[in-house]
Parts: sequence; C-alpha cells; structure tokens
Amino acid sequence: MAPLTQKQKTAMTARLIDFTQATEIDAQRLLKNHKWVLDHAVDAFWSDPVAQANARKPADTATTNNLNKAFDSFAGQGIDLTDYDGTIEYCTKLEVDPTDPIMLAVAQLCSAPSMGTFERKGYLEGWKALGKETIAQQKAYIPSLRDEMSRDMHLYRRIYSFTFDYAKVEGGRVMALETAIELWQLLLPLAPAHFFEPHSMFRPLQGSTDMTQGLQAWTTYLTEKTKNRPISKDVWSQFLDFASICDAKCESYEDDGAWPGLIDDFVESSKAMDTA
Repeated sequence: MAPLTQKQKTAMTARLIDFTQATEIDAQRLLKNHKWVLDHAVDAFWSDPVAQANARKPADTATTNNLNKAFDSFAGQGIDLTDYDGTIEYCTKLEVDPTDPIMLAVAQLCSAPSMGTFERKGYLEGWKALGKETIAQQKAYIPSLRDEMSRDMHLYRRIYSFTFDYAKVEGGRVMALETAIELWQLLLPLAPAHFFEPHSMFRPLQGSTDMTQGLQAWTTYLTEKTKNRPISKDVWSQFLDFASICDAKCESYEDDGAWPGLIDDFVESSKAMDTA
C-alpha cells in the first residue's frame, strides 16, 4: 500500500475529528498509532479516556460558533481585533453609549487589550463563561452588570484596576492626566455607596454624577500644581482607597509612608490652603 500523502493525512484527520469531536492533536496521535486506518482510530478513541476528556463537547462548539458569529457581526469576518469603528458598532448593537462607563465593565469582562478595542479571544472567553453567546443575550445582561458593579466592591475594584492598563499611554507605563481625570469622573460615582466613609469628601451624592468637592480639589491640584504630570499605576491604584477615607480637611489622613508622594503632596497643599 502506497504511503499516504500529507493531503490525505490532513483529510483523514478532519474526518476523525468530525466523527468524534477529538482535538486535532489527539486525532493525529490516534491515527499514527493505528497506521492511519480510520476505523481503527475511531474504535481507539472510544477506549481512550484522555482523548474523550479533551474532545470538544457539541454544546461548547455551538456556543463558540455563536460567539464567533456575534463578534464577526461588529468586527468583520475573520478580524480578531476590532478597530474604533468596530467597537462603536458593538456599542450600537448593545444600545449603549460608547461613553457610558458600563462599557469599562464590558471591556474588563472581555479582557479588552486597549481603549476602543475588543479582541476575539477575550470576547469569546468572557461571554462564554457567563453563557451569553448572542448579542441579544449580552444586551439583556447589561442592566444586571450595571447593578452588580454598583453593589459588589470586589467587582468594582477589578474594573477600576483593569482600567489603568486599558487606558494607559500606548506602549508606556503611565496614564495621561486628562484621561485619568475623565475616568475618575466616570468611575467614582459608580462605586458601591458603602465603600466611602461618611465623612469622605469624595463620596458622591446618591444618583448624582456631578464632580464632588474632593474630586474637584484633586483634579485642580493635579492640573495646576503638577504641570499635567501623568499618573502612575501606583497613584491610580492607591487613590481609590485614599478617596474612600479623606475628609475635607484631610484630618483622617495618616502620613505613614505608605501613600504615593503625589497624594502626600496633595494633602500638604490642602492643609496649607486651610490654614492660609
């Protein structure tokens, strides 16, 4: 019997996968072990626990196919990373304004690599984990995600932390100050109410998205006193805890050396203005 060509082996591998849902690696292994006799390889699959455990489940395959179709509907056929237009199209399909902060939660869910983009792999993994395989299901989930974000501090922290890498300067290690200010204005009002101490000057009024006294003072200091210095990841991360406790006179602030220098400087400046 003449040796099989590579094209014939590829076709036989595809047939074994079609019959059993085996992975490509397992299909090739079984065929090689049984000298590329398809019937023998099929029989071997049903007595191979490893191959069966690795096999694609029909339901999983259907879910993945549906999610790929959903991604294609706004990104374009075969495109694995959306551009700006593709992301806007996704927002349109979800019926969510692109500037709505809930899109930060969606981006975090999908492990989006950078602002204004979605990657196919993260999109599939994120929505598959929630069982939301169509645009309609994802759209219907948005109100629940919004509610969960406003109640679950762990989820809120994950989204807040994710946002730094999502929005930082491309190829850099800092976030532009203008971007940071815009994101603080979006994110702080969405924090669970119980996160802020009652005396915090950053505590938003219920149902209000207006800039608080604390955030106004903080952004004014950053723009006027630091010459628009970009925000480091350390400042971004620790600012959230600082905002939760700091009162208007900064009396609750403890200078224990653990805060970034930028926050220490802001407190000193605020206290100096109070005593002037």
